[in-house]
Amino acid sequence: MRRTLEESGSLASLGELADDVKVLVLQQYFRHTQTGSHKTEFDRDTVGRLLHEWFGISLDTTTSDTAAGGDRFTRLPGRIGAEAVYRLDFGQTEVFLFMTPTKLEAARALVRSLAEDAVLTTEATSPPCEVAEFVPLWLKDRQRDPGEFYIDRDDHPIADYYASQERVLADELGVRVRESSAELALVANGDGLRYHRDRLVNQYALLERGEECAEDLRLVQDLTLIDWDMQAGTMSGTIFEHPDGDRYLFALHPGEVVGMFFSQRPVFPGPMMMPYHCALPVLDRESGRSVGAAKGKRLSALIRGLAAGDEVDALSGRAAGVALNDVAEETGGVRRYRDGLEVARVADLPDTAVHPVAHLAGDDQGVSVIELSTQDNRPLLDALGAPRGARLFRVDKVGEGFADLGAVVPGFAEAASVTLVNRTRRSPRQTSYPVAFDHTLLGLSWWQLHRLAAADVMRVPLATRSSLRLCPTDEILHRSALLDSFHSTGSLRPRTVISVDVVVA
Repeated sequence: MRRTLEESGSLASLGELADDVKVLVLQQYFRHTQTGSHKTEFDRDTVGRLLHEWFGISLDTTTSDTAAGGDRFTRLPGRIGAEAVYRLDFGQTEVFLFMTPTKLEAARALVRSLAEDAVLTTEATSPPCEVAEFVPLWLKDRQRDPGEFYIDRDDHPIADYYASQERVLADELGVRVRESSAELALVANGDGLRYHRDRLVNQYALLERGEECAEDLRLVQDLTLIDWDMQAGTMSGTIFEHPDGDRYLFALHPGEVVGMFFSQRPVFPGPMMMPYHCALPVLDRESGRSVGAAKGKRLSALIRGLAAGDEVDALSGRAAGVALNDVAEETGGVRRYRDGLEVARVADLPDTAVHPVAHLAGDDQGVSVIELSTQDNRPLLDALGAPRGARLFRVDKVGEGFADLGAVVPGFAEAASVTLVNRTRRSPRQTSYPVAFDHTLLGLSWWQLHRLAAADVMRVPLATRSSLRLCPTDEILHRSALLDSFHSTGSLRPRTVISVDVVVA
């Protein structure tokens, strides 16, 4: 096949092929030349061109540096330039955000190693990933069961990377990790990982033997998110589901390396820790652009282990505390957040009469905006307590990225009151995450995605409106973590159609 394609000169005309056929074409350019070795030789020029044209992947081993460009994400907690270790409570889990020059250089050396020494090929990914992706084949030892994705052997090609990370934890955080196991995931050109809770099998096996007192130990994880080849204007990261139901996207932007360290007391019978979470694919950050289905690639490097409780407690005591905007109280069906935002269920809320009086431009934000008749929607406005003179808009999310409502809804930023009604409908649980607040504007490291059932009402304080966004329609942001965790494989699901009513008064 490869020779035929080269002789015909038709490589550039194959863009209409299905992705799985493109993968078969690419595989013709790889040769195993060393007996007993995973290393592969390939036509770098041709493969590089096809990867770039078909999948948006570059073989360039360099990484950009957002710090040099004065990007607003510089110095966020967990990024290079941040001056301290930051701590926040996430349910029963402590989360520490930190980055050091040593950790940054090790991550960039890992990218160089993968690009230069790994086998670039395709294979079914390890659980819990849903789809086949481009993966370095030697990340899994051929002698081991395909379902085993720990990296434990001392002679593994990236053992030095994980050894360096354990030294960083010991020397710079004061936490020595024992009984460690490691995992590396590459997310590229497809769905992210399914929602799951990490299973610390090796660590709980030691605790259950009773050789040490579990009360004196902590289950710990060190997670590093690494941009490999993310395109400008995109975002990835890992999304965590808080016990109160909201989701927090710990963001990774092009050129970044993000460091997170987690600690939790053992919870028997185990073996789990941390809230539900998943690795996100690379998404458009802004709605005014679309770079197609393939937007680059990123890595997640993870170390699991045990640590002495007093060492973790000492780290917690000297770290700078950061508060989440979580639920301050929930009474009478109303969730009240620390920043004053409220989410409520209004009994017998009338349906919206979609009778347009004007169509507004929203293409630059990837939305459709229609102003609706207030006369025909008087029952709805009265139920919401909207005064006379209020305006009503229906906003439908039709594009990628995070849409800024303030840019498309007249009077949104300066109105005395803004009320959103979630008209997004999903089954079977009818819960979605249609809106998010970009807390990176406040110097924090995450986006907060609010859970809303159909017809839930959100009242948005003036101080928070500039950071309010409509979420992308990607299904992975919205699906049930609890149900998703039972499915190790599955096909790509349809995108969620996001609709909200916006009342501006």
